[in-house]
Amino acid sequence: ICHSFHPSVYNEYIAKQNLPLNPLASEETSTGYLIGNTKHLWPIFMKWYNSSESKIDNPLDTYCKASIDAILTDHFRSSFSIQVYWSSESCADKLVSMQRAAYCSGLSYLDSKSHLTIHPIYGTWHSFRAVVVVTNNDKTSIGTKNPNASIPALTCLLTPQEEKEAQAALCRALQLSDENRLCEQLHGKGPSEEVATAWIAVRDCISRGKEYRFDDNQLWYHYTKDTMYLR
Repeated sequence: ICHSFHPSVYNEYIAKQNLPLNPLASEETSTGYLIGNTKHLWPIFMKWYNSSESKIDNPLDTYCKASIDAILTDHFRSSFSIQVYWSSESCADKLVSMQRAAYCSGLSYLDSKSHLTIHPIYGTWHSFRAVVVVTNNDKTSIGTKNPNASIPALTCLLTPQEEKEAQAALCRALQLSDENRLCEQLHGKGPSEEVATAWIAVRDCISRGKEYRFDDNQLWYHYTKDTMYLR
């Protein structure tokens, strides 16, 4: 997934919502790219992982960062400045809400009650890796749409029954989780299998995009970060 948008769209959204997030770098000649993946990343990543001589911590994040950095180096000249905001970022100054970037840029629907990000094709089965902001310092356009043009938000992609089931599943997942360490649990080393199962159940409430559901090893690694699933 590589979805382009003007960074000002995100900045205006977080300002309007009074969210405690820093804005993206943004100039008239800037283009933002929200980069993500579907289930098709896994076999490509595993081929890379199995060919690596040394096993490293957080190999999936390492692979994604190396791949994205290589693409940026190959495709943009020195006249472009580049800012990368990683989804795995722990520094508050560069923390970006990937779900909100997807919603306000028109890529996916963000359900306010279940907090699920739902793509029209992939459903809940996509992950975000980074937001990249590329600015042309020569002050010429690099293909960004008019930054002042409004982007229509996606309408609700859940049925009433799915909304009800997703909210119930979310409540159960939160009950099993340590809410004071929720971000650490979901984005750090990962929760226990019981807690992971509860969070997977929230995603499974949505029928759209079921054919893109992550394979078991990808799914369990996504939530637990346990290297036993790297196979």
